[in-house]
Amino acid sequence: METYLDAVIEAEYVDYDEGQYALVSAAIIDSVINGISYPLDEEDNFEWATLEKCVDCSILKEKAVKAIDAVLSDNSELRALWEENQELYEAWREDKISMQKRLQSSRS
Repeated sequence: METYLDAVIEAEYVDYDEGQYALVSAAIIDSVINGISYPLDEEDNFEWATLEKCVDCSILKEKAVKAIDAVLSDNSELRALWEENQELYEAWREDKISMQKRLQSSRS
C-alpha cells in the first residue's frame, strides 16, 4: 500500500491506475483504523480484522491523506474523468474528502 500511496504523492501527474490503487489503499487504511465498511464483490469478501492484526496502518495515515489530495488535484486523470460525469462527480469527491477527514481525525 505504501508503494501506491508514494507513487501518487510523488507524481507530477497522477494517472488513472495510480489514482485507483492509491484510493483503494486509503480505503483499506480507513477501514482498518476507523472500522468503515466498504462494499466489496462477493468474491472479494475479506475480513479486515485479520489485516488489522498483521499490519499497523496508522503509520500510513499521513501518506493516505496526502495521496487523496493528489488524486483530487488538477493534476489527476482520475479526477478529470470523474469530473466529466456532472451527475456523480460531487458525490465521488465528497466521499474521498470524508475519508480524508476521518483519517486526519483518527487517533490510531
